[in-house]
This record gives sequence, structure tokens and C-alpha cells, in this order.
Amino acid sequence: MAVKSLIFSFVAFVLLAVSAKNGSAQSPSQRNPDVSNKALITKSTPGISSDAFKNQSANTTDALRKMADDYYAWRNENYPVRSSEAGLHTWDDRLTDYSSAKIAERTQHVHSLLETRSFAAGEGARKED
Repeated sequence: MAVKSLIFSFVAFVLLAVSAKNGSAQSPSQRNPDVSNKALITKSTPGISSDAFKNQSANTTDALRKMADDYYAWRNENYPVRSSEAGLHTWDDRLTDYSSAKIAERTQHVHSLLETRSFAAGEGARKED
């Protein structure tokens, strides 16, 4: 029995050694990752023109802050569990309503906020800004 165990161990070792030698690891020359969608990180930073900030006003900043405050208040009320987890216990007696009508209502509200251009800096700004 000990001889069979020894032979089995030897065969297993040989197979392991052969498979490790002929493993499927790629050589560095075969690796060609797609980096077309990656950002280029360099040591230098692009220059920023001071003209880029001339069209911003305090009104734009105030409008953006008001919009953010209104959104956070809406979010806290519509997602009371998340609010409680964040430490705001105003709506501890409620749970988030996941009925299809309420989901559609919340989706519409978020889409209407995204369509609002008042959050964008300056006139003629794109939604992506």
C-alpha cells in the first residue's frame, strides 16, 4: 500500500511539474490590451485660461446650490431608509415606496432635473456640462 501511495505521489508531482512548465501564461509580447478608452495620465497638467471663469456669476452658483439642496431634500424624503442610514431620522417611521407608480414618479422627477439647464454654467451650455 505504501508503494502505491509513493508511486501516486511521484506521478502527481511529475504531472504538476509538466503542467507548470507548459502553463498557459502569456508572454509579454502577446499582451495587447485595449487602452483606447483609458485616460492618459501625465506629469504635466494642461493650462487653464482665466477667461473660462469670467462668465460665471454668483447667481449661477446660488442657483446650483438651491437646486442641490432641493434635490437632497427630495431624495431624503423619498428614500427614508437611506436618510436614516445617513443619520437623518426625520422619516424613521416610513419605508421607501417601491410601487410601480412611485418608481415612475421618481424617475420622471430625476429626468426633469436632468433636463433643467439652470444647473449648467453660462448661457448656451450643453446638458453634458
